[in-house]
Amino acid sequence: MPQRRDFYEVLEVSRDASDDDIKRAYRKQALKYHPDRNPGDKGAEERFKECSAAYQILCDPEKRARVVEEVNSAAIALGLKVVDVIQSPIEGAEGNIEFLALYKVNRGLHGSV
Repeated sequence: MPQRRDFYEVLEVSRDASDDDIKRAYRKQALKYHPDRNPGDKGAEERFKECSAAYQILCDPEKRARVVEEVNSAAIALGLKVVDVIQSPIEGAEGNIEFLALYKVNRGLHGSV
């Protein structure tokens, strides 16, 4: 199963980005990787699809909330204390590792988001 990156990382925005910031970032990425601008480039095509999928989640408050809930559930399944796993580091984690980085490593155990 291919590993999907964090949606905010895909669009190169911070977790506290406004809706306008997310929209601007998506448009920039979509133009850069659009298949019409990169004919025959499968990597650009995949990146375009990845950006589109990330934008569809981040621009819809219900979908975004569902993703947060899935991440919270995965944290609980891993036995982690959930405060605000989207923006907060794991309490006591060596090197101040963010939850989503750990979640990516364990994603195979919990399905994809």
